[in-house]
Amino acid sequence: EHRLIGIRQRTLVQENKVYGKYRPARISGQLCNHPLAFNLYGFDRAKENIENMRLAIVVESEKSVLQYMSYMGLKNNICVAVCGSSISRYQFQLLLDAGVQEIVLGFDRDFQNMYDKEYEENLEKITRLYNKLSAEVTVSVLFDEYNLLGYKNSPMDCGKDAFLYLWRHRIGY
Repeated sequence: EHRLIGIRQRTLVQENKVYGKYRPARISGQLCNHPLAFNLYGFDRAKENIENMRLAIVVESEKSVLQYMSYMGLKNNICVAVCGSSISRYQFQLLLDAGVQEIVLGFDRDFQNMYDKEYEENLEKITRLYNKLSAEVTVSVLFDEYNLLGYKNSPMDCGKDAFLYLWRHRIGY
């Protein structure tokens, strides 16, 4: 079902990023927020393909879903966003109910250098998600071990070729 449940906006002002890149929009004084853990952005458009392919790519942001659709087309869309850096049980259940058998995590590269503290923290976050999900489905990860992405980039941010390279070399597949 296609219905508006909230509106988020992305800040381009560096000082505002301390509150998060994506925030609920305020229109005519009204905050257009919604509970993020109870929604998968793009699920309404990807659900049928996920059901058919038994596969979903889960990314952090709405922008990544739109970039994926620009690369692969709507008829091939299996990409949804959790609007954050974790997957709630409700979001996971939506995917399970759609018959997903494999989830591909396509989260942002939240580290600058391989094997630094941020890298280790990013790896721990992904490992926790992997462990949380892998008891019920196959999990693979679009993890940038190849330095294709910049700091804080998603696997979709650096073009179709970079995404496809990460797709072909995903970890755990």
